[in-house]
Amino acid sequence: MLLVLGAMFLIPRLKERDNQQEIGYQWSPDGQYKLVIFRVPNLFGTQDPNADSPAYVVLQNKDGVELESRRFSLLQEYQGAKWEDKAVVINDEIRWELPQKGTNAHAPDDNTPSANSKQ
Repeated sequence: MLLVLGAMFLIPRLKERDNQQEIGYQWSPDGQYKLVIFRVPNLFGTQDPNADSPAYVVLQNKDGVELESRRFSLLQEYQGAKWEDKAVVINDEIRWELPQKGTNAHAPDDNTPSANSKQ
């Protein structure tokens, strides 16, 4: 019985990003990144489109690759973002560092010898 009740509440939460609706976005000043705001429709309860619902704020690079995300229980909890040179700050408390231009998160360490270096 507990498993059934747990599944009833867990599965909608796991699937909610499949039903999200983009409601806005904000580009970084240099055009390399954007924040996308998604609203998650209520699966239960009111179907009023003006009613508050959960939301996700997603940081993407200019190619649309997701770098960070944050879920808010209610859309109105998201109060906006401020772009800095090397970060974006959401609601004056959540800070996401931006990858440095020209770097690749999957690039080898600087200590890794290149094929052209002599050992």
